[in-house]
Amino acid sequence: MFFCRVSQPVATKKRSRSAVAGRVFILALQLARIHLPLPACWHVSRVTDAGAVHYIVEVATKKPKRIRRSRARGWKMPENAIYVGRPTVWGNPYAVGAQLLNGETLTADKAVALYEQHLRENFDERDIRHCLRGKDLACWCALDEPCHADVLLRIANSRA
Repeated sequence: MFFCRVSQPVATKKRSRSAVAGRVFILALQLARIHLPLPACWHVSRVTDAGAVHYIVEVATKKPKRIRRSRARGWKMPENAIYVGRPTVWGNPYAVGAQLLNGETLTADKAVALYEQHLRENFDERDIRHCLRGKDLACWCALDEPCHADVLLRIANSRA
């Protein structure tokens, strides 16, 4: 939760509360130099004292999560989600169950570790953050198993 207090002199021209609240919210973010992942829920409270109007802006950000895709009838991918499966640029080229050159079978943990190494060698973390920050990531992996989307979420939502 982010709290920001913005003060503004009382205006002589009357404006709607929603218009003022929206402009104050944007001003608060600019003054605080805060980058918020979307979607964010915000609430503006208006307090008046001694000739000044104070706006208290509360912003609750949602933590991005991994979503399991489904072929079930009627299932739709959420609006703020990006598919990161194999046919995309973010897909994991290391398939669980594949045979390595030494004859070892690839486990989910090993596939995720190889994918993280692949990411670090082929992508800049700033690009990953720019493309995926604040987004939910969708993949076919079971939610209780290790997945390359977890690596992407960790990198995308880390501080630079």
